[in-house]
Amino acid sequence: MQVPTIPTVVLGQNLANSVAITPEIGDNFPLNNTDDLSQIIVGSYDPNDKTEKHGGRISLDEFADNPSLTYTIQFENTGTANAEFVRIEDELDAQLDLSSVMMISSSHPFNMRKINNKLIWNFYDINLPPTISDPILSHGFVQFKVKPVSGFSVGTIIPNTADIYFDYNPAIVTNTFETEFVETLSANSFTNTITIYPNPASSTVRIVESNR
Repeated sequence: MQVPTIPTVVLGQNLANSVAITPEIGDNFPLNNTDDLSQIIVGSYDPNDKTEKHGGRISLDEFADNPSLTYTIQFENTGTANAEFVRIEDELDAQLDLSSVMMISSSHPFNMRKINNKLIWNFYDINLPPTISDPILSHGFVQFKVKPVSGFSVGTIIPNTADIYFDYNPAIVTNTFETEFVETLSANSFTNTITIYPNPASSTVRIVESNR
């Protein structure tokens, strides 16, 4: 017998099952012909987070010095039981160069595959504890960098979303992080105005600066 996955069932929900038999001949112990089983549903569950280190807006001049995007995908077990295995799937946008992907770090040992334009990380036997029992070790992450394909310019927006699977549960979809390329903000000229008072002064003056 299999229990449906979240959200069909809810962690903490009571699962009840009853059984009864009817003997074909006489029964010396009729009081044991029925039984009930009641169990609380437990399992792993994941909120999630996906970020890029530039914070969403990148000036073209700044990006020219280090033309890579660095993504971090974070997961946490906020369920009620250890997660036996975790899988992350990240289908890269067409504006990102799959061949340039390079791992930076991860919280746990992993197996990584590239299928078409998708990155897949498998954390086998991770046994990630729930936050309620271990607030620190209940977290995990992967961090990698990837280069955009040539042709990006001011106004180009690159989205990225990942799916995170805990055990046999359906995917938990991360936020969609968007990176936008913008112009470098600069000023060709500016004027400073300084006011000194009182004038004349014998011991103390105040200096006030205003920019125009």
